[in-house]
Amino acid sequence: MSTKSLAFDATTTTTCGYCGVGCRLEAHTSGGAVVAISPAADGPANHGHACVKGRFAHQFTRSRERLTTPLIREPGAAAGTFREATWEEAVAHVSTELLRIKGAHGPDAIAGLASSRATNEDC
Repeated sequence: MSTKSLAFDATTTTTCGYCGVGCRLEAHTSGGAVVAISPAADGPANHGHACVKGRFAHQFTRSRERLTTPLIREPGAAAGTFREATWEEAVAHVSTELLRIKGAHGPDAIAGLASSRATNEDC
C-alpha cells in the first residue's frame, strides 16, 4: 500500500533506530501516533529503500507486552521477580553495579557489544 493515498496529520524525517546503518525514514503520524513509515527518497544510506524492520518495527511501540518503565531485580530476589523503578534510579543502579564489578574484578571484567544488528540505543 502506498503512503501517498493515506492522510496524515504530519510527516517527520528521522533516522531509523533499528540498526546502525542510519537509513533516513519518513514517520507519518495521525492523532499523535506513528501510523506508517516510508523510506526517504533522499536517504544517503538507503537511497529510498527500507527493510521490513525499519518500515514496520514502529508497531511494537503499541504492543501490550512492551515495557514502559524500568525494572530492577533486588539482590536475593527470585529469578523473574522485579520491581518498577524510575529512569533515574535505573541508570544509577546500572552505574553503581558497573563500578562495583570494576572495583571487585578490574576493568577487564566489563565488556560491551555493538553490532549492525543491534539498535542504535544498544550500540
